Amino acid sequence: RSKYDEDNFGGKEANLDRGEDNPFQWTPRGSFNFGGPIVKDMAWYWFGFNQNDVDLRVPGGPTPDQPLTDNSTLRNVTAKINGTAGNLNYKVFYTRGDKVKFGRNAGPDRPQPTTWNQSGPTPIYTADLSYFVTPNVELSFQGSHVGGGFQLVPQGEAPQMLLDGNGVWQNTYVTYITDRPINQFVARGNWFLDSGKTSNEFKFGFKYKEGSVQSLSSYGSDNAIGLINY
Repeated sequence: RSKYDEDNFGGKEANLDRGEDNPFQWTPRGSFNFGGPIVKDMAWYWFGFNQNDVDLRVPGGPTPDQPLTDNSTLRNVTAKINGTAGNLNYKVFYTRGDKVKFGRNAGPDRPQPTTWNQSGPTPIYTADLSYFVTPNVELSFQGSHVGGGFQLVPQGEAPQMLLDGNGVWQNTYVTYITDRPINQFVARGNWFLDSGKTSNEFKFGFKYKEGSVQSLSSYGSDNAIGLINY
């Protein structure tokens, strides 16, 4: 747990009400970071982590004492290594952002079985290299990968979605699962040229980027939508 959390919340929950019908509860679970040299004056590392929980109580449950819930966990992990070896500089970077929700979109027209459980961390990997061929010529390369998938899965596992006469969905809801990876590679060069009193910098290089999207949707286990009380 971070010193900020201890000083401001005493290690306990912070309950911030937004009216009696929609209390909002934020729980700082903790955060920390540390780093230092791996090899003195040549390589260093850094690591960080933080997590917060955000819980909502939403009107629309079976009774006033049983509100709908929309709970979230926000979690981030970051790590970095950078260093130098002669004319070579390098950096390796990793971060993973995750937003997990249980009961997304809960409300009067979305009872608990039709709310979504959301998951799908987004990891990002990056590597950078730069090398001075001569004092005036620098070459650099960067490669990165972004894993952009997530999923929305309803809490209800009924065979079909139902829409009642009040326009309220029942039983279950749409399932959506997607995978959206992106890869990118960049090569650059810088040439620094002094000519008399004039200094010039020439840049050259190329970039390659590829991405794809694969998605799956369904409407209950039977892929069916029904109407009731119409």
